[in-house]
Amino acid sequence: MKRKITGVVISVLMVITMIPSFTLAAELPFTDVDSSAWFYSDVKSAFETGLVNGMTDTTFEPESNMTYAQAVKLAACMNQKYSTGSVTLKNGSPDWWDSYAAYAKEKGIISKDYDWNSNATRAGYVEIFAKALPDEALKEKNHITDGYIPDVGMTHPQSEAIYKLYRAGVLTGTDDQGTFDPNNNIRRCEVAAILIRMMDESARKELTLEPAMKKVVFDSTGGSAVETQQVAQYGKIVKPADPAREGYIFAGWYSDRGLTAAFDFDSRISEDQYLYAKWKKAEIKRQNGERFEDVITIEGMEETVRYEHVRNEKIGFEIDYDYEKFRRQSAPDSERFISRYDESGDPQNYLEVKHTADSADTVSALVSEVLSRDYEIITESIMLDRAGECIRIDASEVKGGGRTSEVFQTVYIIPAADGCYVATERYVAEDADGFGRRLSYMMNTFSVIDSQREKKLSNEQALMAIEKYCYLKNPDLKDIVEAKEYPVSWGVISMDQDPEIVVLFRSYTGAEVRYYIDPVSGDTHVTELVSGITSEEVPTDERLNVWDYID
Repeated sequence: MKRKITGVVISVLMVITMIPSFTLAAELPFTDVDSSAWFYSDVKSAFETGLVNGMTDTTFEPESNMTYAQAVKLAACMNQKYSTGSVTLKNGSPDWWDSYAAYAKEKGIISKDYDWNSNATRAGYVEIFAKALPDEALKEKNHITDGYIPDVGMTHPQSEAIYKLYRAGVLTGTDDQGTFDPNNNIRRCEVAAILIRMMDESARKELTLEPAMKKVVFDSTGGSAVETQQVAQYGKIVKPADPAREGYIFAGWYSDRGLTAAFDFDSRISEDQYLYAKWKKAEIKRQNGERFEDVITIEGMEETVRYEHVRNEKIGFEIDYDYEKFRRQSAPDSERFISRYDESGDPQNYLEVKHTADSADTVSALVSEVLSRDYEIITESIMLDRAGECIRIDASEVKGGGRTSEVFQTVYIIPAADGCYVATERYVAEDADGFGRRLSYMMNTFSVIDSQREKKLSNEQALMAIEKYCYLKNPDLKDIVEAKEYPVSWGVISMDQDPEIVVLFRSYTGAEVRYYIDPVSGDTHVTELVSGITSEEVPTDERLNVWDYID
């Protein structure tokens, strides 16, 4: 017959020292438990009913920790008392807790061994105690919705046990929001409170928790706007209608700007989050010979202008070299027009640029292995103007033959933030004119996205760029500076932690011109202060981008 455990019959459950005590005290004998402490009544009740003793006759040490061995002993004794009405368990051997751990495993209270001499965490203690009594002894008193405990999501390994004792009124959290602090160690004062509520149903607490609200912002990256959603912490958001973008097909929501981690709408939201739309360019059916211009976006940057054309029902493209003031080596309609096509074997000359999530070293090893079967390969590290260091693998000499191949093949492997770019050029010898420069530009264009993502102006670069800009703007300035008839100077007047770099130019006219520079984009706005004429800085219409003046 199962019995309800009351304060009168549980004196055998000694938590810390397990020394019997059944003193009904008018006042606690412990000098370190103040009557104003939140745990005073819990410690007093636990002490008077024999649940806990002091560490000495006059000290309780409320802030001291409990070990896992002590926790499993209490849980085992509590379970035996509830089931049989008495406690017969004794200390084991060779370790005193062996008998209690064995009993707890047999009764399904625990399913593993702990580091028994270590201090129990709050989550570890609750994991044991949630099964010390059967479900009917821990009936739900509070309705706590999944995910409403601020720091315990439903993916937490002990979430089931923690929510069970919250719902039973045994746990209330460490603050008004119900925060549990699962990783902190359990203290003796907290143990006393939990014991009283475990053993005496009337001592359990009512609790209402309101969830923290989190927001999910949808960045459609050039598509139609999608409304921000508010959701309870650890709740799920509703998948919105797909955004639209002319000329593109929506390809899903991603949790990172690099569009490598697809977002799962069944996942729970623990923090404010941004989601990013991925797009694929819509396939357009075009006729042979058709030519057209287009502006494409790579990872949110509308930087690359391409001249596109159609041949053999395939769309190819080449960079519009005017974008970088590049002098074209051959006209687009010439016999030796070199393009990149979706099928690299048609035409015979092609440039193909692909992205892969694999590292540059991994791709380099694989490409080298494949090409070395038929060619004498040369592998070297080179520097690209804008993309930085990359690996070049040349396969232009036939293996074992000592002769040059009729087709040149070179592979460039360019490290990127999320893998690498693999640029492959293949062309017959007589069509080589201009191809190298075209390839170099193509690789730099594809890689500039990653290099610009982390590129940031230094104070020295900003200072030199503004000085160069001033000389170009005023060709007479150099002579004025060299003559030393008027004071002219440049200097950085901003601090390292400031969001903008500020370069001050003291002109020979007496004006103080300040250039406020965004260190990432290079965008710059200008103010002017003229002593005796203006009392403060006056914005000018002057605009420039400092990156244009970096050598």
